[in-house]
Amino acid sequence: MGWKDGILLSCSYGLVTFFSLLIFLFVTKPFPHEFNDDHWTLGKEIAFGIFNFFAVGSATTV
Repeated sequence: MGWKDGILLSCSYGLVTFFSLLIFLFVTKPFPHEFNDDHWTLGKEIAFGIFNFFAVGSATTV
């Protein structure tokens, strides 16, 4: 694999990650109360981080 293939592969992973997180942005917009800083807890932060991790991971394997 040449350096051009490596750059293409890196860019494709970056784009998949970007669009996966962009989807989360649109999914969270209808629930402003749930993602309000006043009601945000450590448990929600951990759960949301794990959910993001698995969503991006599964999107990059496709």
